[in-house]
Amino acid sequence: MFKTGTNVFCWIVLCCGLFIACGLNKQSSAAVDDAQGTVVKAVKASIVQKLKEFDHLPVEQRVALYYQLKKESPDAYTFGVEDELTMYGYGLLWNKK
Repeated sequence: MFKTGTNVFCWIVLCCGLFIACGLNKQSSAAVDDAQGTVVKAVKASIVQKLKEFDHLPVEQRVALYYQLKKESPDAYTFGVEDELTMYGYGLLWNKK
């Protein structure tokens, strides 16, 4: 009986982990009207991926880049995906950057 209960618990944890992991890699999209009135879906680039391109820079400069991109191109990147930014920040902390 104990072994079956443990197996069910492991399956639940595994399934929850997969659902959470799949949700972190979503790309945001926005509907945009073109000149003919049709709706075109524009995919936003990941802000975290953009920041990772500049891993050679100190964290302070990457933060400045984040604010610069948010000001200059607010619709081009996924600024509203808090989970992605949170995991990026924790990754920096875990790597003592």
